[in-house]
Amino acid sequence: MQVGDLVALSAYGEQLIDLRVYSGQFRAEHYSKQPLMGIIVKRLEIGGNNPKPSRVPFRVEWLNESNPYHCPQGRGGRFGPSYFFRKDLKKVRATPKQKPS
Repeated sequence: MQVGDLVALSAYGEQLIDLRVYSGQFRAEHYSKQPLMGIIVKRLEIGGNNPKPSRVPFRVEWLNESNPYHCPQGRGGRFGPSYFFRKDLKKVRATPKQKPS
């Protein structure tokens, strides 16, 4: 995953206790809305050794929700850590690659 990729919560991410209220099923039932979709805006750098690819933290900006209280800030929902790991997200569509000129 890279900055600019379109993502959604993965099945693993939706099962995290703090993220269940943001799952597609919960949003459809209680808010009559589509599942959250967002874009990766930043890859966070961790000091020291390079982490495994599954442990690299990302920041996500959610696109299809106008109310910020209906969007998680990170793995802990609204009030926990403000990042997601790779396994919490699934890629919906990659950004188109530019052709060299």
